[in-house]
Amino acid sequence: MSQAFDPKRVLRQISNDLLKDLFETHHHDLDLPWSDLWETKVDPIFAAWQSLPEADCRAIEIILHEISDMADGDAGYSWRL
Repeated sequence: MSQAFDPKRVLRQISNDLLKDLFETHHHDLDLPWSDLWETKVDPIFAAWQSLPEADCRAIEIILHEISDMADGDAGYSWRL
């Protein structure tokens, strides 16, 4: 059974390098000192993300939902070796 979506939990599970790439790929400069951020201290990332315009914030949230669903195995994916 999947856990309720917790954006901070998802952010903690993704490396800062990948998070930086995610935001930059979607043309969002969060103006954060990425190299100074600890990997699991996501409050500055979360706050910067939440300060984006609503549509941009929602677009990233959808991506994080998809990542969470894949990680929890609830996205309907069938993995085969």
